[in-house]
Amino acid sequence: MKHKLIRKHTGEEFDCLNEIWDFIEIKESNIKDAGLGVFATEDIPKNILLTWYKGFYTDKSINTAYTWNFNSDIDNKHLKIEANLCVTSNPLAFINSFSNKKQEKLKNLIKVVINNRLYYKTIKKINKETELIVDYESKDYFKNKK
Repeated sequence: MKHKLIRKHTGEEFDCLNEIWDFIEIKESNIKDAGLGVFATEDIPKNILLTWYKGFYTDKSINTAYTWNFNSDIDNKHLKIEANLCVTSNPLAFINSFSNKKQEKLKNLIKVVINNRLYYKTIKKINKETELIVDYESKDYFKNKK
């Protein structure tokens, strides 16, 4: 079910799911106008990494809706990763954010940087059939979507 992921420069250990597809499916989101979303097909424990956000590092994003900006956990260098939008290789790209303060309570994931890779980590137990939600950390994201 899971394996240990070790942060190289500190030795800190994290539990990580072995195979994300054993725990999720992609279907229409519960969030209005969000398109597709990711849902748990099994209960997912608290404090576990799902997998890493696959894509390519870039200086200029082609599709900013699928790009994360973050600082390296190794040298604090600014990094920008744009998602690989292939469903089978990067399901994390289809995890939505809440679109207003009322929905913020739906958040059940945070982003965590480990060895210069961006992971999503559960912040509470996610029950089967629950949509996975992360904070995109952009006040303008939904404003720009309209």
